[in-house]
Amino acid sequence: ILPPNSRLRIRTLSIRYGAGASPIREALSRLVPEGLITIDRNRGFRVTPLSIEELREITEMRQILEVEAFRRSIALGDDEWEGHIVSAFHQLVKCIDHPLDGQAEQRLRWEERHHAYHRSLVDACGNSKLLHAIDRIYQNLARYRSVLQINDLEPGVMRKIHEELFEYAIARNAKAGSEALRGHFDVNVEQVRDTLAKDPRLFDMLADA
Repeated sequence: ILPPNSRLRIRTLSIRYGAGASPIREALSRLVPEGLITIDRNRGFRVTPLSIEELREITEMRQILEVEAFRRSIALGDDEWEGHIVSAFHQLVKCIDHPLDGQAEQRLRWEERHHAYHRSLVDACGNSKLLHAIDRIYQNLARYRSVLQINDLEPGVMRKIHEELFEYAIARNAKAGSEALRGHFDVNVEQVRDTLAKDPRLFDMLADA
């Protein structure tokens, strides 16, 4: 994992990935609109720095967009949508109930399955642009979770939170489902605050914008 604000040298990346300078430069340029890479004038590419203000904004954006997409999916989703939710929830529960021994491996598996589950909840919203925006926000938030090493909730709590979303989706209860999803995001914000409170040194990585 490359540290926030670190400089990305084309030659170093070319050697690492066995690719020419032009493909590397093109790949980095494509990551700029995603918010993962920034361009320094006359100094090339850098990993986008982290900031408390950005974290607040993208968390708020995720809540607004994902809750709306979930509400629409509950209204528009068919049996196939429900089937995808059942499958994604089953995989998430297995990840919670039967964690891998290695912390890094478990965190990677959690990120993949957690994202897949949340994506399944909103897949039937009927708006591909909305889904793309949600995916971009999730990728940006994953950077913060990785750098801050946010402590996970107790397995029973994690399971309960996601089980409630599952039940509301299958029951087509848009009102309760939306409220539960907002509550889930509020818990995430509290996790970040608790993590920063326990280790003030992390503020060095999160300068106010």
